[in-house]
Parts: sequence; structure tokens; C-alpha cells
Amino acid sequence: MANMISRRLPPDPDGMNHERARWAAETLELFERHGERPSMNATEDERRMLAKQNLSDFLANLAHYCDRSDMDLQEVLHNAALQYEEETDGEGAQLAQYRRLEAVWQISPVKPTAIDRPALRRQN
Repeated sequence: MANMISRRLPPDPDGMNHERARWAAETLELFERHGERPSMNATEDERRMLAKQNLSDFLANLAHYCDRSDMDLQEVLHNAALQYEEETDGEGAQLAQYRRLEAVWQISPVKPTAIDRPALRRQN
């Protein structure tokens, strides 16, 4: 499968990526309470497929949230990709395809709206 992401985890320079993943998992578990859940005798493949479906639904719902909150989802994704690159020393595979598409589409860089994390760290 060409689209499979390597199971090898990318670098974790600040030692927080496991915690970040846990926060995401908790958010998805809360979301899944309102969605479809696997049956008790579902296979591991069925559970994984449903988890992907629920994650896709969650991301689509974020787009609806952005519509109603006057936020630009592309800007948010751009900032998320930059943040992920920083959190994985630029070696993480997730969002790399999105960043390549930005370059191909020649999307002009978006002015980051997130907190300047390196500047914030310098202040601490």
C-alpha cells in the first residue's frame, strides 16, 4: 500500500509528541460517542476502517466549524503542517503531502495566526 505511513515514529525534540497524540485520541473518543461505534465482534480491520471513517467525519466537521467561525481551514492546515514539522524536526510523514501540494499549487504562504512558539519558548 503506497499510502501507508511508516510505523517508525518521527523525532520528538521536546518529548511531547506522545502526549499530543494522547490529547488527539481523547478528543476523537469524545467525538466517537456521537458517531458510529464498532460492534463487539468487529475484526481489527473493521475497527481500523471505522476509526478512519470517524476521523474523516471529525475533519469534515472541523471544516463546518471553520465555516461558522469565520476561519480559513487552509490557513489552519498550513499552520498545523508548520507546527507538525517543528514538532518532528521536519522528519514526520504526516502532512508532508499537504506541504508538497502547497508548493505545486503555489499557494502563497499564509501569515501564521498561531502563537509564535519559538518566541514563546525564549520567554520562558
